[in-house]
Amino acid sequence: SIVSGACGVRHSLLGLNDGRGIFLSKQICTVFALPQIDSCERVREIKQISCGFSHGVLLDDHTSVWKVAYNKREKKVEMTIVEVPLERNEEVVQLSCGWRHAAVRTGFGRVFVWGNNAFGQLGVSDLELQNVHVPIRFTLAGICADHVECGSEFTAIIANGKTELYACGWNEHGNLGIGENLPSLSDPRPLYSTETVAHANNSLTVVHRVPLIVESGYSVREIRQISCGGAHWIAELVVAAYNRNFETQ
Repeated sequence: SIVSGACGVRHSLLGLNDGRGIFLSKQICTVFALPQIDSCERVREIKQISCGFSHGVLLDDHTSVWKVAYNKREKKVEMTIVEVPLERNEEVVQLSCGWRHAAVRTGFGRVFVWGNNAFGQLGVSDLELQNVHVPIRFTLAGICADHVECGSEFTAIIANGKTELYACGWNEHGNLGIGENLPSLSDPRPLYSTETVAHANNSLTVVHRVPLIVESGYSVREIRQISCGGAHWIAELVVAAYNRNFETQ
């Protein structure tokens, strides 16, 4: 049975409960299995899938990351393990794929990115670095990532206890929500952050740089999740009205 799946621009990927996967496109529908790195190990199972324009990335139950693509010339699905430079006891826990770039988040709150950087979607200020073929650290000082999400040519990250939101990359249509008419942004910018100020009887959440509409009288407790499309994204916020119960917006 199917346990996971994702859709790209020109293909889809499905993960089955027996460790195999299915690659679906206009040209082909084929079943594949992740290669065994050690001949003695058991069959690897697919835990997470994300699709880009014509490729995908997978996370298996050994926390290994794989790139999956269809070789038109040889008419077969090819899988390549992605060597993420992890520290001891560090594991990849989440991944996301843009059209031509990808990102993974580790249990230590670090983010690694690779692929195309034409719009600064990798958070690399040097736009002459057009393509990055191996994972590099998303260089944003002082953040611990809680979630990473890739849009078509941009990247968004929830960080620091789900109180801050950062984005970089393509902004032609205002994709990033930075409030400025810039075609792209290579230096990740904080779009939204909260600061809790303690008082004698209660606490007050102070909101900074809000690109999202939050009704008057509400305070934001956390940024629960984000989801990116081709040229837009949405965020789910946990908000609380004073003297009321928690709500989501």
